[in-house]
Amino acid sequence: MLSTVGDMHTFYTALFTTEKLLKAETRNIRFDPDQPVGLAGSDLVNFFLYERDPQANVEMIIASTNQNAKAPEVRRLLAPIVGLPSMDGGRAGDDLARANGKPVDEGAAKVIREFLSTINEGDKEKLISFIRSHFVQSDGAPSAEERAERMGSMHANLGSLDLVKMSWVDDAVQVVIKTEKEGQALFIVKMGKASPWKITGLGVQVGG
Repeated sequence: MLSTVGDMHTFYTALFTTEKLLKAETRNIRFDPDQPVGLAGSDLVNFFLYERDPQANVEMIIASTNQNAKAPEVRRLLAPIVGLPSMDGGRAGDDLARANGKPVDEGAAKVIREFLSTINEGDKEKLISFIRSHFVQSDGAPSAEERAERMGSMHANLGSLDLVKMSWVDDAVQVVIKTEKEGQALFIVKMGKASPWKITGLGVQVGG
């Protein structure tokens, strides 16, 4: 799916100021309506960052398709110019993932630990083998080879990945990671809640 910055602004306006996407009481479970919020995402090539401060009545969206000009880095450079608070301190693992998570079944946790270990090895063939064994290959989804290529880029951009913690939230496991090159990241691993443990989707949030 392709989106413009204008599309993103329309989406976040609907998310935070209307009930078209979420009822206010549901939204407020995740976001304090009076406090600043920052949301970021990346596939390690394209980057976006959305930030809003309701008290200052300020919104900011940064999008980049250049992995050498990542949205969080652009934001860090803009901060002193426009008077934004610094991001240099990063975000603690307890703040990065939602607080209402549940313990992860050992079977699922074992798959996730093996996933991180395989990425860290940087061996494409091992990645392909892992993906074929542990990812659901649905129609229209990237092939094992395509997924392995993307994950190889992830390894190159983030460096080694160290597990901080993981917890079940809704239909996914939120995995807080300490990366060698980019600070903390959040992997959102969608998977079934019973054996055989298969990954059905993967989201990565880096920086922001």
